[in-house]
Amino acid sequence: MHLTAGLTDGSVAAKQVQLDSLTSYLARNHPKEPWIVAGDFNLTTSAFTIDTALQERAITNQTVATLHSIESDIGDVGLLDAWSVARTEAVDDAGVEESEGLYEGEEGATFDPMKNFLAADTSETSSNRPQRYDRILVRPQDTLRIRRFNLFGLPDDTDGMQLAASDHSGVRAAITVQDDVAQENALEVEAMRHLYVQHQRAPESLSKSTEINRVLAAHNMVATQEEVEQREQAFTLLKQIVLGTTENSDSAISDIPLVMVPVGSYALGVWTSESDIDCLCIGGISSKTFFKLARQRLIKAECQGVRIIRRVEANTGTMLELSVNGIAMDLQYCPAARVVER
Repeated sequence: MHLTAGLTDGSVAAKQVQLDSLTSYLARNHPKEPWIVAGDFNLTTSAFTIDTALQERAITNQTVATLHSIESDIGDVGLLDAWSVARTEAVDDAGVEESEGLYEGEEGATFDPMKNFLAADTSETSSNRPQRYDRILVRPQDTLRIRRFNLFGLPDDTDGMQLAASDHSGVRAAITVQDDVAQENALEVEAMRHLYVQHQRAPESLSKSTEINRVLAAHNMVATQEEVEQREQAFTLLKQIVLGTTENSDSAISDIPLVMVPVGSYALGVWTSESDIDCLCIGGISSKTFFKLARQRLIKAECQGVRIIRRVEANTGTMLELSVNGIAMDLQYCPAARVVER
C-alpha cells in the first residue's frame, strides 16, 4: 500500500479514509484470516515535526488528533507493528539505535533527511526530522509470528561521498507460520473446562495477621510512620527541584512540560527500609538535554540536602543515583511528549 504523502489537514484526512477503506475491505472479505499489510504509510511520526507544524499553523489540532487516531485504529483492528514487536522481543537485527538528539517517534526512521541526502532533497517538512514512514503490519490470528526485523538499503559513505539507493530505507521481516498453534490452544482450553477444583475454607489462623506483622516488623520489613513521612518528603522535594517548582529555582525548564512519577517497589507500596526510591521523569526533550538541566538544578539544591552520588550509563539509559536527606533515590528519564500531554 502507499498512502497519500504530506503533512496537511487534507492529506492526513485522506490517509485516514484510505486506511479505513483497506481495513474495512479486509474485515469484510477476510474476517478470520491473518493479514500482512506493508508499504509506505506516509504517517508523520516525529513529535517535533508535528508540534512545529501545529505552532506554524500548517495543521490544526484536529489533524493532530487524527494522526493519533490512525495509530490507535491500527491496533484496534488487531494489526501489530513488526518493528515494535521486534524491539520488544529483542529480535531487531538493527541493534540498539543511537537515540541521543532524537525526539519521540524518530527511532526506527526509514526516511531520514539528516542522514540521507536524497531524503533531504525530497522532504516536504521544514524541520527535516527522521520519520518512520515504512512499516510491516501483521494480524497473527494465532497463525503468524514475527521472528526478525531489520532495515536495509541504508546510505553508505564511500571515498568521502554518500551513496544512497533511495530516499527511503527498506523494511524487512521474517514471519513464520504456525498452523498447529490454534489447535493446541483449543485443546488446552477444553482441558481446563474439565478441571475439577474443590473449594475449601482456609484455617482461621491464616486470617490473623498479628504474628506475621510482628515478624515483618522485627526484620524491618514493615515501614514505620516516620519512614513513610521521610520518603514522602524526599520524593516531594526532588520533584519540586527537578520540575522547577521551588520558590528559589530559575525558569530554565519551568516552561517545558515534565511529569515525575515514582516507579518500582515504592510505587507498588512494597518497599522496605532498605529500598531506594525509583523516580521516572517523562518529557518532550531529549535525554541529553534533560540530564544537563536536571544536574544544574540538583547541584544548586545541595543546601537542601540533595547530593548526586554518581551517574550510571546502563542499557536502559542514563540514571542518576541521588541522596535526598539521606534517602537513596534513582532518577531516570523517558522522552515521550504524547504521554506528558495525556
